[in-house]
Amino acid sequence: MKVYVGTNGCVEAQMSSMLVKKHIEINQFNLVDNVNEADLIIFAACGLTEERELDSLAMVRDIKINMKSSSKLIVWGCLPKTNPETLAKIYDGPSIGLLETNLIEELLGSAKISSEKIVPSAPSEELKSLHISKSNNNDLDDSITRTILLSIQMYNKLTDKIQKRTKPYYIRVATGCTGYCTYCSEKPIFGGIKSRSIEDAVLECKEGLKLGYNRISLLATDLGAYGFDININLSDLLNKLVKINNGDYKIILNQVEPKNFVDIYPNLKDIFRSGKIEELNCPVQSGSNRILKLMGRDYTIEEWINYILMIHKEFPKIKISTHIMVGFPTETEEDFNATMKLLKILPFLSIYIFKYSSRPAASAKNIRDQISEEIKEQRRKELLHRYTRMKLLNFI
Repeated sequence: MKVYVGTNGCVEAQMSSMLVKKHIEINQFNLVDNVNEADLIIFAACGLTEERELDSLAMVRDIKINMKSSSKLIVWGCLPKTNPETLAKIYDGPSIGLLETNLIEELLGSAKISSEKIVPSAPSEELKSLHISKSNNNDLDDSITRTILLSIQMYNKLTDKIQKRTKPYYIRVATGCTGYCTYCSEKPIFGGIKSRSIEDAVLECKEGLKLGYNRISLLATDLGAYGFDININLSDLLNKLVKINNGDYKIILNQVEPKNFVDIYPNLKDIFRSGKIEELNCPVQSGSNRILKLMGRDYTIEEWINYILMIHKEFPKIKISTHIMVGFPTETEEDFNATMKLLKILPFLSIYIFKYSSRPAASAKNIRDQISEEIKEQRRKELLHRYTRMKLLNFI
């Protein structure tokens, strides 16, 4: 049987698809690169935001047009769980969640989990080849912004080359979280925190280093909650990872939620002093305490700023990045301006900008005074415009 595996979604989805690919290869099915050659198509569809959902739906339609009439299609991932009604309009197959690889195996018939250890890590080159999204990049809105962003990208690539930094090697150490954010569509899918053992993570890190990678990127829905379910925490894991060998490798910490970061920070200081931590991503989402409360974020903007300034002062070599969401329901100009002020207070910050998207499984959809798409887009552009100009000034 010829099998095509495709993905539209985040690194988590791409890593799950890599795991399915490994299962297929071990069980001696034939992996193909074209939908029209496949007897079975397994497609991971993202439904995190409305934009991603529309993108996934368009791709499912294209697959159905191009696949053989005798072929079978399995759509799995976030979308079948976050908005099954919408997906059902164009797809009548099984509804499978992103992590339910055992159900994928059952549908493959004779394919079962091999006794061989399957490591669901993936170097970034493989992740790039799996990502087949058709979304346009709307962030490049004007020529100056485009030029600045491309210059930053080229500068980072040149720096990586000069310092001989490889692309990251990704290791998924946990899924789920301990939070209850009102905009989140992932909690119903991933549930509470489920951590992998320190031994497994260390083994994968060693494998990545053995392959020649010198940057290890730790992935989790909330990395700051790692280990809470097995009576350990992130510092326990990092203490082992930074001592694997004396080689020149760095660790990237993705999505360490502020609430949990405050609790574990005292135990992270010695790890930060090791010089092994390259980047800390701590999502703030908004600069307005009123909006943070509506989001269910459970910290104040003052607390977050104090910790970020403290880290930057004590460990200036650690790159600090964050996520910012614009257009959350009821967000006023005053709320948005509070977010804009973060760029002035923390000019060293790297940001990833998202527009709020109403999702069926998230309670924020019931809040009155939803922000229009036009205003959300306007605020996104304004924030990106300010960010790129400040980056340029800091660079100069």
